[in-house]
Amino acid sequence: MKGLARLAVLFTMTAIGVSAQTNQNNNSNNNNVSKNVLAVQTLYNYLIYPNSQQVFPASGVSPVDALFSPVGVQGRIAPLGEGHDLMTVKKTFFGVKISQSSPDQAYVSLTGVTFRSITDLSPVVLVVVDLSFTPGVNAFLVSPFQVRETGQFTFNKAGQIVSFDLQIPYYDFVFFNILGIELSNPNVVTTVINQVCAVATSAPCSGMNAQYNGSFSTCAAYLSTISVGSFNRLSANSLTCRLTNLQFVQIDPANDRTNSCPVLGQTGGNQCVDTPYSTYFTETF
Repeated sequence: MKGLARLAVLFTMTAIGVSAQTNQNNNSNNNNVSKNVLAVQTLYNYLIYPNSQQVFPASGVSPVDALFSPVGVQGRIAPLGEGHDLMTVKKTFFGVKISQSSPDQAYVSLTGVTFRSITDLSPVVLVVVDLSFTPGVNAFLVSPFQVRETGQFTFNKAGQIVSFDLQIPYYDFVFFNILGIELSNPNVVTTVINQVCAVATSAPCSGMNAQYNGSFSTCAAYLSTISVGSFNRLSANSLTCRLTNLQFVQIDPANDRTNSCPVLGQTGGNQCVDTPYSTYFTETF
């Protein structure tokens, strides 16, 4: 039952405002960091509260947007998923944790970004990054933990990110062994379905954006027929994919919910859809 309590607050996790730690391992010294390296460091700093509040503003333009190419941008993080336009690329990158609320509401907080290595091989920047998480006062039996991202960013001549291809190994280990979310537990599955359907059939997915014709029971019936899925492969027609995307639906500007709400719906909104394993090797980023 501990997994149920943790699941209920998992996607309201917040991060405390601490500076990212940077360990550089590249051909530039600390006083002569390349523009591309600086862009990557800046992007990761936006994972940390309160910087993260600027990523998806209710109105206006996010300062994060200027880091990306306005044309042809795309990105992938295995197992989180992939994006092929600015909004879905941002959701892919910040899908590991987007913190919008104050630390006093935290269950688990993203508290640090440590670059184990960052190497400029223009137009590519290679990274090995540790993301540190700290449990809040209500996170009983949860110890501080880290996840590691490795991969590369590719830049255009203007110094903007045109693509990234990253991996987070052992992602499901974090959810099962550290956070105690047991997807084999029927009670946990029921909780996930209830959380998804509550959002998919009412505010913020209301009116024209409502899924399942606004029917909670229709939503629950459909989600009971699909795979629970795995946190090791979130780009799938699964409950875990929809659960992960809840955080974005709830913070999206109203004018983007026409794109984000269908992710929770029956179609999966081009995000929660089954893709052949072979596409991981045939797609290029």
